[in-house]
Amino acid sequence: MKFINRNLVKTIILFFLLMCKGLFSQNNTFYEIPMVEIEERNESLKSYTTSLFSKYMEKYKIPGGVITIVKDGEVIVNNSFGYSDMENLYKFDQEYTLFPISHISTLITHIAILQLYKKEILDFYKPANNYLQKLKLGVFEGKPITIHDLLTHTDGLEDSQIETKRNNPVKESEFVRWLEKHKPRNFILPGYIPTINNFSALILGKVIEDLTNQSYDNYVYENIFLPLRMENTASYTFQNTQIQNDYAKEYIYKKEKFIPLPTVYSNQLPYNGLYSTSTDMGRFILFLLDMEEEFSLTEYGEYGIRYFLFNEQYSPTSGFPGTTYGFYTFVENAEKYYCREGRSVGGTSRVLLFPQNQLGIFFYYNRSEPTLASEFTSKFIDYYFPKQEFTFQQGNSPNTHKRLQHFVGLYTHVQYPRNSFEKLFRLFTTIQVQLASNGSLLLQSSHRESNGDLQGKHHFAEIQPLLFRRLDKESYITFKKNDKGQVRYMLSASGNHEVYQKLEWYEFPLVNLFVALFFFIYFGSVFLLLGFGFFIQIYKYHKKYLLRYPLFLKISIALVAFLNTGFITLFFPVVVYSQDFFKTNIPQYEFGLTKSMYCLFSFPLASLLVNSFMIYLLLRHWQNFCLSMVRKIKYGLFVILSYLYLIWLNYWNLLGYNF
Repeated sequence: MKFINRNLVKTIILFFLLMCKGLFSQNNTFYEIPMVEIEERNESLKSYTTSLFSKYMEKYKIPGGVITIVKDGEVIVNNSFGYSDMENLYKFDQEYTLFPISHISTLITHIAILQLYKKEILDFYKPANNYLQKLKLGVFEGKPITIHDLLTHTDGLEDSQIETKRNNPVKESEFVRWLEKHKPRNFILPGYIPTINNFSALILGKVIEDLTNQSYDNYVYENIFLPLRMENTASYTFQNTQIQNDYAKEYIYKKEKFIPLPTVYSNQLPYNGLYSTSTDMGRFILFLLDMEEEFSLTEYGEYGIRYFLFNEQYSPTSGFPGTTYGFYTFVENAEKYYCREGRSVGGTSRVLLFPQNQLGIFFYYNRSEPTLASEFTSKFIDYYFPKQEFTFQQGNSPNTHKRLQHFVGLYTHVQYPRNSFEKLFRLFTTIQVQLASNGSLLLQSSHRESNGDLQGKHHFAEIQPLLFRRLDKESYITFKKNDKGQVRYMLSASGNHEVYQKLEWYEFPLVNLFVALFFFIYFGSVFLLLGFGFFIQIYKYHKKYLLRYPLFLKISIALVAFLNTGFITLFFPVVVYSQDFFKTNIPQYEFGLTKSMYCLFSFPLASLLVNSFMIYLLLRHWQNFCLSMVRKIKYGLFVILSYLYLIWLNYWNLLGYNF
């Protein structure tokens, strides 16, 4: 009887275990997928992804590129397509073709900081000034900028692109000199909103140098690239002496021809100055997904390296994707993933990680075409993760329209330079938010949105207070209010998680275009009419004219009109356009300030001086019989408009040398 009972018990236990296994297998928990199924799934993933990438390259006229896919701890795809040099017919090579990874360099910089954290050399929540020797950051409203703020891009620093690029290779310490010359300024409380700029990574690079007494180049090469066998990854300067690989040329496609772009180098190595190969980036993704122990970056305790890389360290509101210490997080088709993108003059690269699926993708192609990266990512996610349907219930009630009206307005990037002439260019990067008839918000971009999917027209529906979801795709925007309860900022979970600030009416592009056009026509007309009239009357009356009319007053007016008209006419040709602008789309000032720029910015200062002299002459001749009441009104109006023009220039940092 005991023997029967034991067998019965064993049978019941075995049956129970089998039932549990069946239950767990439904949720893919504690269930080992058969090897054959894994291979079939990987083959399907390989064939679909490579064919999709190849299809988009053909669609968007891409000369060449590479794609690397890591799945379950191994590289299952490492393919190259097309040409790295079309003139010499050099094909892309996974092992040896070098290309810029651009802003993915920031991820390398963050990894280096995480290393120093693990060695207990720094603390994330201590002020960055504690670890900087010479360079010191400002304090905003009593709050210093911490390492945490720099890692999450919430440092509250202005941006600047002046002298960020050059036409010849940089030196190792060039970014330090640039950083000291263009010391960043605070404009908002640290930790409040993301202020994506190029300063955060540069400051972290300077922290690495000051704490390790090594150059940034040497540190990342010895402590990251060599341990991971990324032997063909380094900065351009470092590669010149140790790495002799082929460099991918970058192109634009114009009039059915591929036109090679000039090689452009960066002054900002920790931000976007690193180069790599497809094979090396595969090894890097393997490390990110596996966290190899021999690299001494394994997770330890509750807050290990993996925790900081794959858990949000900042999010502006509940349910909204945020940033980790290295990645921007996204949710699409109810699947969370991690992304870092890089864009060079004529190239695009992107890292996509799905840690929960042990899946990672890297790709690069040698043409600046952000739409390809965005569409490829969405198509891949739709394929690998089933699309979730989203139902939007229209809100046509008066209360809904009244509440949503607070979000309506014109927005522009918040991370613009507030203390240089670059402030003017915020007028060209606006997004119009309107209230649609179905109770959703309609967003319309006035420019090519390079770091996200807000380009064009898109509808967003409110899913909770201040949080909106795009109707045709799982993408989000949220809004932030200021201390007065007014909607002031719009945050996008698209691309680099851009932040937009609502413009005041006097900052609207059309308003300022009208102002510029009015001043151009007015001062141009004054110069032409006064100039021609002046010479005609000189010719007609000779010396009598000189005795009868206030000559110097008219000369002053003509000179002011000439300077003002000339500045408006020459601003964009001198400051923005260059010989290669229409190829690279890079403004001239990003390569440095030229003599012609200094000369041009002297025009408003000269106009101010002549204006002051003109007022003196006007007051002197006010009682003169030569000045009739009509002339007094005309000249007085000219003086007033001249000063209004200078005030307008000063608002946009165009009065003086605001470099």
